[in-house]
This record gives sequence, structure tokens and C-alpha cells, in this order.
Amino acid sequence: MQFPDISSLPPWAQVAVILAFGVSSAIIVFVTRFGFAQGLKMTPEAAASKAPVAAMIVDSTALNRATAAIEAHTNMLHEHNDIMRVSNEVHRDFADYARRMAVELDRIREELRIQRELAKYSEKVAK
Repeated sequence: MQFPDISSLPPWAQVAVILAFGVSSAIIVFVTRFGFAQGLKMTPEAAASKAPVAAMIVDSTALNRATAAIEAHTNMLHEHNDIMRVSNEVHRDFADYARRMAVELDRIREELRIQRELAKYSEKVAK
């Protein structure tokens, strides 16, 4: 791979490019060497002291109780969902009845208005 020609850049830009290349190379080398050195220093004994959570004793009765509690919670959620489904159907039916009642009330109101108009007209004709 051929490096790009930086001779056409101004001198300050050439210095910046060379410095950026040098700094990024130094960082890569430092991180790589430091990481390998830390890995070589790590012994199995040191690794065990760093991870105390790895050796956890599990009580089977506690697990069984937790599983039963989660199953009971799941069953309650299923029951709640069923109740909410029925409740939504009831509310939908009630809204339907309310809509029909509103339409009927509008019709009754219109009938009463027509009867008032007819009563006024018949009073005018009678006079």
C-alpha cells in the first residue's frame, strides 16, 4: 500500500498529518501491549477473587416458590385481561344503547316541535 503524497500540503498541515499518524500508532501499540500485559498477569487465583458472584449457591425451594409466585401473577394477569375484555364489551354495548337513545330523543324532540307548530297554526286558523 502506498502512502498518499503530502508534499503538496502546507508545512503546518504536513506536521499535523505526521503527528496524527504518530499519536494514533502510539495509542494502538500502548493499548495492545498494556492489554496483553494485564492478561498475562491474571492468574486463575486472581480471576477467582475478581468474580465472587460466579460461585452462587441456588436454593431450589426458593426457586420453586418464586416460580409459583410468577405463575400466580401470570394467572391473575390473564384473569384481569379477561375481565377487561368483558368490561370493554359492556361499555361498547352501553355506548351503542346511548347512541340509539340519543337518536330516539332527537326524533321525539322533532315530533314535539312539529306538534307545537301545528298547534300554533291551528290557533291562527281558528281565529
